[in-house]
Amino acid sequence: MLSASEETAINDVADLTENDSHVLTKTLKDIRKENLNRVIFAQLNINSIRNKFDVLSTEVHGNVDILLITETKIDQSFPTRQFLMAGYSEPYRLDRNQHGGGLLVYVREDIPSHILKTRSISIEALFIEINLRKKKWLICCLYNPHKSLISKHLNEIQVVLDIQSTRYENLLFIGDFNCEYTDCKMIDFCQNYALATLIKEYTCFKNILNPTCIDLMLTNKPKSFMKSTVIESDISDFHRMTLTVMKSFFPKQKHNIIRYRDYQNFSNENFRNDLLFEISNNASKCFKENFQILAEKTFNKHAPIKSKYLRANQAPFMNKSISKAIMNRSKLRKRYLKNQNVENKFFYNRQRNFCVSLIRKTKKAYFNSIETDNIVNGKKFWQTVKPFLSDKGNVSNKITLIENDDIITNDLDLANTFNDYFVNIVPSLGISENANLVCNNNYINDPLKYIIQKYQDHPSIVSINENKPNKPLFLFNTLEENTLKTLIDT
Repeated sequence: MLSASEETAINDVADLTENDSHVLTKTLKDIRKENLNRVIFAQLNINSIRNKFDVLSTEVHGNVDILLITETKIDQSFPTRQFLMAGYSEPYRLDRNQHGGGLLVYVREDIPSHILKTRSISIEALFIEINLRKKKWLICCLYNPHKSLISKHLNEIQVVLDIQSTRYENLLFIGDFNCEYTDCKMIDFCQNYALATLIKEYTCFKNILNPTCIDLMLTNKPKSFMKSTVIESDISDFHRMTLTVMKSFFPKQKHNIIRYRDYQNFSNENFRNDLLFEISNNASKCFKENFQILAEKTFNKHAPIKSKYLRANQAPFMNKSISKAIMNRSKLRKRYLKNQNVENKFFYNRQRNFCVSLIRKTKKAYFNSIETDNIVNGKKFWQTVKPFLSDKGNVSNKITLIENDDIITNDLDLANTFNDYFVNIVPSLGISENANLVCNNNYINDPLKYIIQKYQDHPSIVSINENKPNKPLFLFNTLEENTLKTLIDT
């Protein structure tokens, strides 16, 4: 049940059209439809992700391939699994604290990528390599908290680039620089590395009368990108999402298809009766040859084979009420930005607070409604709560290999590649062949001599022989019988 204030907030926006799409979601979907097989990069200063992640993942899923989130404002008390997005690899993460800074980088799960180990730096930056059809890109993701620190950031980035520039011909810088491209320090930096800006529109509206372009995308290959733009987003307080599309093609993996039998209406008695009926009608035919066909035909009738696509689902607690509230919040924000009076600001702030409150209440109601059976069942219980408690567990079932500069994602090709590797793993180790182990020593009848002969060249035996002390051997002296009797008598 909604409180009176919550019902009032909804009624206040009843005059808004309910059929309008969310601005960010609609724009991203339109861009994706026009560029189905191209790689889309995006960046957003979210100003604290903890209460906005579910909305963010719903809106960007399937529409963006590489996403940088700046100013996440989280620390190690937030497990990474809490911020996993279906369809993306585990995010690359750099935290400052809960009060400022922080980076999260999401890369589509079938795009090969890894984070580079660089010298120790004191700025908030991640250097990531991605491999796109034999072409490697160095992606620098960064967040500069204040304009006065831009010189320090650029100097530390230059040190890393001077080391890595020989390995990468393609560079892309994404992030919140808190400094415009026209600043003299930025101009010098870009000239040194032949960088051009892809974003030329205003991105930050903290001061509506003096907007700035500080969320930048810089590259030394500007002709490799197209349709660079900024998108209105109510997820962030002041920043718009920056976006660019790579011209080269990198098709998505096909959806996984699972085939299964539907036992929802299966009845053992009906299946048995139908099978006996089919057998009796075909008794004149060869029983052995037709029984399997009859049984399979009858079984398919009672438990048909169906197929389904494995797609990512949104957060389990997301519902139509939350979507409607977010949509109304977007409209009120747009109205406020067009006409910044006290009344519009009041309605927008109230709807924004209502959305946060509604999401929290819906989450709480969802976890309270979990059936007792799911709590008793250990597997279901941990599947529900583990993402909020621990980073352990599988992130993705997708496997991507780079073999001889070829990207391998097909299951059959992956299996053959692994098979070839492990079949030839012993010869590839370069271990010299032990002739005694290969040769047949069966002609030696004495078991002790057989073992000594077989393992005389074993590394352990050789090492013992080489390191044994050089002391004289212990020997027995030969004694005459008379000498022994003399020793006994004395």
